[in-house]
Amino acid sequence: MKNYFFNPTTMKTKSAISMTLLAVAAAGILALPACKKSNSNPSAASGSTSATLDGTATAFTYTQGLELTGLQIGVSGYNLVNGDTVYFGVSVPDSARVNVPYSITAWSNLQYWDRNHTFEYDSWLAFPMDHGNVTITSWDKDSKTIAGTFEGVLYTSVGLGNFANDSLVITNGKFNATYTSKKP
Repeated sequence: MKNYFFNPTTMKTKSAISMTLLAVAAAGILALPACKKSNSNPSAASGSTSATLDGTATAFTYTQGLELTGLQIGVSGYNLVNGDTVYFGVSVPDSARVNVPYSITAWSNLQYWDRNHTFEYDSWLAFPMDHGNVTITSWDKDSKTIAGTFEGVLYTSVGLGNFANDSLVITNGKFNATYTSKKP
């Protein structure tokens, strides 16, 4: 059902919808005044994203949700680390049901990367070593709030030939966010 594209030059396969959703959410996060140290609670970002990444508990400072009406919903979190922005994204189809696990390589997506793409981990349909699930634990479409859990193992998508040697183990993943809706 999803629209996938394949780039044989980079061997990257990604969900076009997921990439669009997460790019829009990341751009929205970057546009927030949150980058100012004096603004510790930006009004446009609401919620939380956290996970244990390779054994290190990580809570993302800013979280934002975005629904592409009729397609997919995503929650993106980000931190400022050593002068760079580090992102984490979770997405599921707009038709997802509560308490049903969705595979990260078929119906949902996990991504973790930095702005300069010195590292990037993605779940891809055509990269079968990735595995894990996203589960929505609550979703109120009237008040536009969503929460859930995620876990899995993602492999690097930066560079060629190193895919199987660099992985990210994600456990204890949790997200909750208020989201906005946009028509694609």
